[in-house]
Amino acid sequence: MRESVYPVAEIAAANKTSDVCILRVKATGKTSPLPLSEDARPGDRVFCFSDPMGERSYFSAGMVNRLAELAKQENGGAPPLMLDVSTDWAPGSSGAAVIDECGNAIGLVSTILALQDDEEGVHSKREHSTATWMVLHEAVSAREVKALIRAPRGGEDHGPD
Repeated sequence: MRESVYPVAEIAAANKTSDVCILRVKATGKTSPLPLSEDARPGDRVFCFSDPMGERSYFSAGMVNRLAELAKQENGGAPPLMLDVSTDWAPGSSGAAVIDECGNAIGLVSTILALQDDEEGVHSKREHSTATWMVLHEAVSAREVKALIRAPRGGEDHGPD
């Protein structure tokens, strides 16, 4: 597979809370990006192609486990929508598209959370763990990406951080 690197011309929009940004790159003769879909539902089949921990071109299949809204934003905006999916990824996969069966991007790889008990048996969510009961793979939903595309330039939470 031949890789190409393109310089970033501009950060067109960014949202720190949802961990998403829209970049404009200097490239010519490229095809259109993946279509975005907000229609993901629990049980839908999904796929991810990424480079976890430097392992090149790793393909994983799974399903949407749940849709989860994060806490409300400080500026009173709608809480970001996250998708928990059962596809595999690891550090190095961030930003990879999570794709539905029709080839639509329904989200972007964001976070890995370990559900575990601490020494006192208290349940918690942590990014790194040695005693893990379950691992959540969270993707930022396409709704968040579309919101940035539609957002007016220079909005309160939509400038580069």
